[in-house]
Parts: sequence; C-alpha cells; structure tokens
Amino acid sequence: MNMSPRKYNHIFLAVLAFSIILLVVGMVTENIILLGAGFLIAFGSFVFRVITFRCPYCGYYLGRRSGTYCPHCKKDIE
Repeated sequence: MNMSPRKYNHIFLAVLAFSIILLVVGMVTENIILLGAGFLIAFGSFVFRVITFRCPYCGYYLGRRSGTYCPHCKKDIE
C-alpha cells in the first residue's frame, strides 16, 4: 500500500494524540501501566514517522516540513 506522506502524518498525529490521552489518564489515576503504555505508544509513533514521512520519489526524510513538494528533488508529494 502506497500512501502519501501527508496521510502517514495524519496517522502519526492520531496515534500521538491517543498516547497523550493515555499519559494524562495514567498520571491522574496514578496507573503505572497506562503511563508505560502511553510512553511506548508515543515512542512508537515517532519511530513510525521517521520511517514513513519520506518523499515517495527520492526517499528524503521530510522532517517537520508540510509543504507540497520535496525540498531535495523538488517533486510534488501530494
């Protein structure tokens, strides 16, 4: 399955939001299991972003860029 980097970024943000909710609930309830799960999911979402948020043409990591073209090869990434 070949999705655009923008769609992968939306998945990353949704998973990151879920992990933040787990972290907050874990802190409020003092539940170490929820805190651990929140940290693991947050770490996993950052790994997912580094692996998938790349230009589909040259493979350049797009970093925090949210433009419509790759800064490396200048091709449209939409």
